[in-house]
Amino acid sequence: ELGRNLLASCGRNGVLLTGSSVAEAAAVWGIRLQGDRSDLVLLRPDMYQSDQRYRTRMAAALGVDSTSELSVGLARAARTRPICLAPTVDSMIAPDLHWMPSQLVLTTSPANIESSALSLFRFARTGPNGSVWTAAARDLYDLAARRNHGLCSTLFARSDPLTPPAIPACAQ
Repeated sequence: ELGRNLLASCGRNGVLLTGSSVAEAAAVWGIRLQGDRSDLVLLRPDMYQSDQRYRTRMAAALGVDSTSELSVGLARAARTRPICLAPTVDSMIAPDLHWMPSQLVLTTSPANIESSALSLFRFARTGPNGSVWTAAARDLYDLAARRNHGLCSTLFARSDPLTPPAIPACAQ
């Protein structure tokens, strides 16, 4: 569910940068391996910096020279496609780009996706102590809500006024 929500937050033909968080990367790649959102380029900045083979392939996918720094490559790619940052990726990865919240990500252009495109059905059903992934997913949703507080009134809206929201950023 988290992976689907992250992929749905990035615009068509975009580039989604994910952090090294196992929960974030596994969620996104797990859904991608099922065939969803094959229009997106998924990129891990840490691997781009440290793995020359990965860098060469990702630079080709972005349509940039592999000798370019990631920030330069992203700026060039942003001319023709949206660039999206998953919750654990800092916007300083490309400081010259203008970042705005779009659902769970920061993006260079709005995804034009309604909030209803995202789902918290499974997350809500498992509750705060549901599975080994629940805390990690909650932390990622919390990071996203800190960047886009509007999620608190849509995606993370409380169903019962006596129950505090599961997302700490929405309790403020």
